[in-house]
Amino acid sequence: MRRTGRILRAQAHLVPHRIRDPGHSGWIAGHRPLSHTLVGHSGGGVRIVRPKLKGILETCLYAEKLEAAEEFYGRVLGLVPFAKEEGRHLFFRFGEGVFLIFNPNATAVTGGDVPTHGAHGPGHVAFRIEDDEVDSWRKHLSDLGVEIELELNWPSGGRSLYFRDPAGNSLELATAEVWGIQTKNIPGLS
Repeated sequence: MRRTGRILRAQAHLVPHRIRDPGHSGWIAGHRPLSHTLVGHSGGGVRIVRPKLKGILETCLYAEKLEAAEEFYGRVLGLVPFAKEEGRHLFFRFGEGVFLIFNPNATAVTGGDVPTHGAHGPGHVAFRIEDDEVDSWRKHLSDLGVEIELELNWPSGGRSLYFRDPAGNSLELATAEVWGIQTKNIPGLS
C-alpha cells in the first residue's frame, strides 16, 4: 500500500476508513484516528493541512411550540434554559456543549444576526446515559406517561431508548457503547 503525501497523527480512538489514493489505482483501507489531521497535496502540488475539530459545540432541533418544548424538556429530562427568546429559541447548557431548540419559522427570516436556518419535520438527537441507568430511565419515562417508541440492544454493545418530544422529534437515550466508546476507567468519562 502506498500512502504518498499523507500523514495521520494518532489520537486515542481509531475508526475504520477507506480513502482513495490519488497516486494509486485502489483504495487505502485501515484505521484512522477519530480526530486527525491529513497532510497531503492537491492536484497543483499545494500542501493542504486541515485543522482538527474538537467536538460538537452545539446541536439543535426545531419546534414551533416552544412553550410545550420547554415544559417537556424540563419535566422529562430536567433541562432548564439559560437563554430564551419568546417565539424564537430555547438554549440549554448540556455538558460541555449547548442544546438549542429553534422555532423554524423564526429562524428562516432573513436579516438576522446569523444565517437563516430551519427544518420542518422531525429531527433526532441522542443523549448519553450510563449503562446502569437504562432501567431507571425506562421507569422514569413510563412514570411520566412518555411512550417508549423503541428499545434496542445493539449488536455492537450498548442500549438505546427512543421516544418523541411534543414536536415529533426523535429523542434517544443511549449508552456510549452504541458507538463503540468505552468510558469505564477513562478520567472524566466514567
